[in-house]
Amino acid sequence: MTSKVLCTFPGRFGDILWALPTVRVISQCLAGEKVDFGIMPAYRSLLPFLNFQSYIGKAFVIENWECTGSPYGDQPWQPPRDVEKDYERSFHLGYKGHPGIHCPAMPLIDFTAHQQGFVLRDPIPFIEVPKSTYLTPGNPEITCHVAYAFSTGATEEKLRFMDIMIHMAGSHIAWVDVSKEEWLVSAALIKTAMCFVGSRSSNNVIAHGVGQKNIFIYEPEASRHASGQFGSVFGCPYDKEETQTLGMSPEQAAELACRTLAMWHEQPKEQETIQ
Repeated sequence: MTSKVLCTFPGRFGDILWALPTVRVISQCLAGEKVDFGIMPAYRSLLPFLNFQSYIGKAFVIENWECTGSPYGDQPWQPPRDVEKDYERSFHLGYKGHPGIHCPAMPLIDFTAHQQGFVLRDPIPFIEVPKSTYLTPGNPEITCHVAYAFSTGATEEKLRFMDIMIHMAGSHIAWVDVSKEEWLVSAALIKTAMCFVGSRSSNNVIAHGVGQKNIFIYEPEASRHASGQFGSVFGCPYDKEETQTLGMSPEQAAELACRTLAMWHEQPKEQETIQ
């Protein structure tokens, strides 16, 4: 059945994912009718992930939607008008300005909804994942896995942080770099992990979206850090993150992260059925 309503978002990856609660609200306003979702060609790899979400009828690439720059998300925020011809109503969710500069300094999850006149209420979780079991590589001493992923930028600091952390944490943890996985696999691994460790990247959006309760963020980029200029913009007010103090060395941050992981490891793991 073809949807009568279209939602679009140009990119980038994390921004598309932050838009999903708004897409779901639009579907709910239509008495649960699924909506179609169009994106730019550069983000084609997200299509299986987007099509898995129960509130999306068809996710597709708008092939002639060309990116002209990324001053605040990819632009232009509005796709070519011909994409609307088969729909009764269209919601173009891309950013019309930069939160905190041209627009109110709202978290991206709320800013996308705000542009459409919506206010989100308890939107987490908003990402659905398939069943998945992480199989440890034949080591009976491994008791859990940690999902981790980092964005580009400050690469040397992030590599140093992870090297130290893995060395300090001990052999009972399996470390899974979910940035190397397909999006749906990444989401399932993050959901079933003891915790997620990373920067404020697209996989961090997934961690919040699947309802992962244990999130440690190492974010050396000052503007994206929780206490930085755009800290609230890149954060999630409906969930929490543990993070390092801005200015901490990778060594200090790794030590803090290991203490936090040890605490989480002692917590009883909730039993969940992933569908």
